[in-house]
Amino acid sequence: MSVHSVWKFLVDRFTGRNAKNFVVREKIFTVPNMITMSGVVSTTFYVFQIVMGTYLFLVPVVVAYNYLTDALDGLFADLLDQHSALGKMMDRFRDRYMIMALLLNAWLVGGNDVLTPIFVILAVEIPWLIEVVWYQNHYGKAPETHCLGKMRTFLQGVVLWIMVVEMYWLGTFYISISFLLWSATFMSVVAVAYNNWKMVRKLS
Repeated sequence: MSVHSVWKFLVDRFTGRNAKNFVVREKIFTVPNMITMSGVVSTTFYVFQIVMGTYLFLVPVVVAYNYLTDALDGLFADLLDQHSALGKMMDRFRDRYMIMALLLNAWLVGGNDVLTPIFVILAVEIPWLIEVVWYQNHYGKAPETHCLGKMRTFLQGVVLWIMVVEMYWLGTFYISISFLLWSATFMSVVAVAYNNWKMVRKLS
């Protein structure tokens, strides 16, 4: 496999150009599904850590691993052509499960700065939720994944990983994440608007 073909694959995956080339199958035991399930398990361990107050020094590692599974499950689904309906459902569950765990973490440990991480999460998730509900009501399906949505998720992941690093490795919130905070919020709104514009243009 040449460098050019690898680059083209990554660009097509990021922009969503190759989404129509894959067939969704009713499979359970696939490599992407196992990766996603490992993310669900790691999130459960994360909840155990913050509730019980044990192995807290590993929290940033667990959070980083969870976001890594979010990137790798889709990558391997494309590489191995192992897209499945169960995989899509598990992927969304893992993402929302992790968000709820991070909200719990911010509430339990955030102290005076608890509103910052909570705002980051809600600012990104609420527009996404509105978009999903609006799509289901108007088109009867979930919105398509696109590059802006992936950038939004990446920014959110960076912000939240910095949050837990500050909590458990630095013991403070001295590092400013204001730029990433507003970038994630802005990208969330832009992603929703772009997806809606694209669908309206497709139907017109």
